[in-house]
Amino acid sequence: KGLYTVSFIRFISLTHVNPSTYKERIQRMYNDGIDVNQQTVETNPTERIRRCTFFKDIDLYSYYKKMSPNVQTLGDALHEGCALSNDGPCVGYLPSSANNKSIEWFSYSQVIEQSEYVGSYLWKKTKLTPMQSKVAIISSNRPEYLFVEQGCYMYGFIVVSLYTTFKAETILNLLKRTQTDVLVVDNLERIQSCKDELLNNDQIKEIIIMDDEKYDEHSKIRSLPSIYKSMKKTDICERPTIDPDSVATYTLTSGTTGESKLAMISHDNFLSSTRGNLIRLENANMKRPLTNRHCSFLPMAHIFERFVILQILQRGTSLVFCPSPDKVVDYLSIVKPTQASVVPRIFNKIYDKIMTDVNKSPIKRFLVQQALREQPPFLPRLVFGKVKKIFGGELKGIITSSAPLKPDVMHFFRIALDIPIIEGYGQTEAGGGGTSTHPTDMTYGTVGTPLPTMEAKLIDVPGTNYRSENNQGEVCFRGPSVFKGKS
Repeated sequence: KGLYTVSFIRFISLTHVNPSTYKERIQRMYNDGIDVNQQTVETNPTERIRRCTFFKDIDLYSYYKKMSPNVQTLGDALHEGCALSNDGPCVGYLPSSANNKSIEWFSYSQVIEQSEYVGSYLWKKTKLTPMQSKVAIISSNRPEYLFVEQGCYMYGFIVVSLYTTFKAETILNLLKRTQTDVLVVDNLERIQSCKDELLNNDQIKEIIIMDDEKYDEHSKIRSLPSIYKSMKKTDICERPTIDPDSVATYTLTSGTTGESKLAMISHDNFLSSTRGNLIRLENANMKRPLTNRHCSFLPMAHIFERFVILQILQRGTSLVFCPSPDKVVDYLSIVKPTQASVVPRIFNKIYDKIMTDVNKSPIKRFLVQQALREQPPFLPRLVFGKVKKIFGGELKGIITSSAPLKPDVMHFFRIALDIPIIEGYGQTEAGGGGTSTHPTDMTYGTVGTPLPTMEAKLIDVPGTNYRSENNQGEVCFRGPSVFKGKS
């Protein structure tokens, strides 16, 4: 009897607290006045060039610089975040030995110091040249990755991000193509199959290992912990002046249309791309609070994850690294992120697992079907509580990209999580950003409209029936985010 009474009281409270539909709630919370049926305008009828309606009259190449004017290069992002957060938590990790699964944090000032040690060491000890020398990184997601990457940005060394899945032949080829000077890996096992070739390669000046592990004595190999131990605060060098238009990173393209290329992305390319997305989100009342937490599990070598993390650092919020993507569900329950970048593959995997369980029971299947129809509107909150817990229970928004998300999967997670899910499209060649959907746009099968720092058009594709006059064709972008070229 008591159970029925409690359930009845909860039923009554939900009918009063949450009578509106998902669409009504999202549009009320994130309405910035945009007409979702007219989100872009044609600024050049001859070439059919389009821009976001809200930003049709801005100067693409200067407007974004009004946001965080002190951030001129990627190496300034941490300092901006430190100031905005009042030196709050920046990077978290779960120690492998921790029994209580508690997150340990580096503050913004600690991350800045660790990064400055790396940059100063590479400049003065390894004798790298700002805006010329290259540093390749092969590692799982971990704080040291960020220390090395940001240290390079601060002192002007070009970051070459390589995937941990690459085989020895690919690694050696890319190091040669980029004329890499220093290779940084998380552990020696990562390059065991090509270690001898690397040690005998005169082009590689040094190999730095993130782990504090034993290794064969060799003049080329240093561990990151030993570098930190050998340096004092007085060894930190004043940063050199870095040209915002200089190359910040060589990043591999996806290879969708052929062999992967190395895109040369400048500091300004990357900053304009991330700021374009921040401008759009904050215009739609989605400014991230300082309590924001991001769980990083997509590969750091991928432009999408770096695109997201750079926004986090510029806004003084926090991220926690998940080094094992196969354990992402375990990490989400501990980190309890407020935002996440999730590729469709992860969504599909979770969705399939949930629906396999749901379809075992006619009652569960009926309740889920009714909840997805929001009949009645409060039913999703009763039915999908466990789904929210899978993601930690505190999510406020998700951005998804890299591949199309099926409409039924998108609809399921929109209703189940009761948060805006933004779908975007970008290119490595455009700093990761290109288009994104508006939070209040409930249509499916779209990647939205150009970011404020972009304008887009379609061109005919020779040898096909794709014609721009039919709103079909190859997508072309123009703006400050477009890369400097390919290597």
